[in-house]
Amino acid sequence: MVIPMATSTSTTDYGAALTTNLSRLVRQLEEAVEDGTWAVSEAASLHSWVRAELVPWATATVHRLDPETRRTLGPYFTELAALDVQLLGAAGRSAAELARQLEVVADKLLEGTCIDLRN
Repeated sequence: MVIPMATSTSTTDYGAALTTNLSRLVRQLEEAVEDGTWAVSEAASLHSWVRAELVPWATATVHRLDPETRRTLGPYFTELAALDVQLLGAAGRSAAELARQLEVVADKLLEGTCIDLRN
């Protein structure tokens, strides 16, 4: 189940929704790999979600940050984009590893952006 973005969600609520969805998608991918599959559809689902939810959030967020925070978090935004590109062609254990890395980077971004994301 995907948690839809409400038109008046708080930073914490939207951050929690992003974290919940990302964790669920990563776990699904890991479970598929553990079951012995290549987890291609799970990797594609995660990539699609990153493109539809996480990247737009990151793009909107970076412009709202003060310069110091932007410099601090800039490498994480760059790493998020790089991991997403790598995930596109990944399958199996490599996709699971990329998914775990992506989850860590996203968590750092969410923790580091304490701004109001209300629409």
